[in-house]
Amino acid sequence: MVNTCNSYCQFCFEALRTLKTDSDKSNAGQRSFDASLEYIRNTPSVEEVILSGGDPLMLTDNKLEECLAAIRNINDDLLIRLHSRALTFNPFRVTDRLIEILEKYKVNSFGVHVCHPWELSPDFSAAVKKIHKAVPLVFANTPFLKGVNDSEDTLHKLFIDLYRLGVKPYYLYHFMPFSPGSAVYKASIDDAITIMSHLKRRVSNIALPEYVLPHAKGKFTVPIINDNNSVPTYEYRDGKRYYRFTNWQGDVCEWLDN
Repeated sequence: MVNTCNSYCQFCFEALRTLKTDSDKSNAGQRSFDASLEYIRNTPSVEEVILSGGDPLMLTDNKLEECLAAIRNINDDLLIRLHSRALTFNPFRVTDRLIEILEKYKVNSFGVHVCHPWELSPDFSAAVKKIHKAVPLVFANTPFLKGVNDSEDTLHKLFIDLYRLGVKPYYLYHFMPFSPGSAVYKASIDDAITIMSHLKRRVSNIALPEYVLPHAKGKFTVPIINDNNSVPTYEYRDGKRYYRFTNWQGDVCEWLDN
């Protein structure tokens, strides 16, 4: 596959391979790709294959078609997902030939990486429209960056404008604590929770991503909570369980669990 990308979004593990000089993570290559194909072929429980980190659109159309053909050959029911940063750096990479390939090999979803509404240029929008012709689901992942998008108004505009383009805001990723540059771009988790809690009241749920903490060992979805909106609790009365939570107006709500 490929080890490079247009950018390093700091939620992508590729950053560890390319920016961290003492990383022991090996580079991707034909041998590792072939080994992955063999694993997928011999593991029927695998339902989805993700091409990401490095950016699959750094490949030529012909090479990408070769990779997708090999994956699709394994099982016609496999879900195939691509992630790319290309649309904000070089939206012209979304060629007519690329769209034909995505449609031919039945790519199920396409993830765009974007961190600020200024990146949603007319050319970005045109590229998204072309992808929609071939791929049923287009979504966005966004890194939460101090001094870049750590404000309610910025994220509100980004999420709503993506929604208008038919792109589902999927994840808001906190800056990896061990990633290069964390001293500059790492924002407060409390700030992120506060912003997302406010956006929960302002933005359509379809346009609201999950807020997650990425880590080398996986990722954790952060509950959108604060002092006025706690995690639902419950108590038993007369052998029945009643849940409680605080709504957006600060009122305590209760309902009987079936």
